[in-house]
Amino acid sequence: MDINNLMQLVSHTQASSSPRKSRGYLCLPSWLWLTLLSSFSLTETKASTITSVEQSAKAAPQELIEGGHEHQHIPLASQRIRLPPPPLNMASSYDYFYDLLELILIKTQAEYGPVILETLPSALSQSRGLSSLNSGLIDIIWAGTNIEREQRYTPIRIPLVGGLLGMRVPVIKRVRLAEFQAIRMPEQLKKLTACQGSQWPDSDILEANGYKVERIIMFELMYTMLNHDRCDYFPRGINEVFSELDGPERDELMAFEGILLRYSMPMYFFVSQENVQLEQRLTSGLEAMVASGELKKYILSHKVTQGIFPLSRYHNSRIFELVNPSLPASLVDRPELWIKLKKTSKQ
Repeated sequence: MDINNLMQLVSHTQASSSPRKSRGYLCLPSWLWLTLLSSFSLTETKASTITSVEQSAKAAPQELIEGGHEHQHIPLASQRIRLPPPPLNMASSYDYFYDLLELILIKTQAEYGPVILETLPSALSQSRGLSSLNSGLIDIIWAGTNIEREQRYTPIRIPLVGGLLGMRVPVIKRVRLAEFQAIRMPEQLKKLTACQGSQWPDSDILEANGYKVERIIMFELMYTMLNHDRCDYFPRGINEVFSELDGPERDELMAFEGILLRYSMPMYFFVSQENVQLEQRLTSGLEAMVASGELKKYILSHKVTQGIFPLSRYHNSRIFELVNPSLPASLVDRPELWIKLKKTSKQ
């Protein structure tokens, strides 16, 4: 396929996956298309068998089963649970939710039986992953919530990272540090352009609050476009940003902690509305972890999230508050579910 046909194909794909948005069909330079093409060739599979309910929450990871979609002998009592694959160069953030899911399944094995976790070999956008719940391609996905998603799928209404996903730190190029240090008011930041996912609720929230957004389909392209000045900053949740920047390929970038964008948007597990048993199992396991304090300990100690604590590191940050117009009314107001930075806006 030549490059013109590929450009038409990507534009068609984005248009069909986001009927509400018409922006983001970029005439991308060759270096960006090479990144896009290479990302299609990289896949990652991961499967794990949960075999013993006796394992504690701090047990070592289960034995990995290689082979992705290859046929494997599965005991009759085992249930196969299919997951989306990790986005390219985002495996560490993915591990946080995968490891949490393993702990939940271990805790509920006595009541619900053993399972085999299997990740699909092909990359999916977030919107494609969600729609795959109802088609039966996958069984669980984790994502930020909004009204539309809760109407189409079943959320497990326990925030997986204590609500920290809605605390966003701008990732910027190091050479532009002085420029961002000079920002004192939201109006100054609104003159710049943020990279965000084309189907992420964050994009809608930013735009609803007057921020400029460049919507992009593929996750890895957001960092690539930031590196090449196609956008000015990339807001990331404080629970994910530090693990994403941990690598020599991101040496030119940094998390600018002088500014935080803050809004309410919990990250939930989602399942199909027909998958009642899995909904009950996830709810039971998460509630048990909340009651024992284990979920909060997990957030504080996991390799992906432990680096963000203590939150007092943000006491000198300028916090720009945003309203989330798509926040469902079903948001659970239980103090034990949330980790909050006790600080008002500094402007």
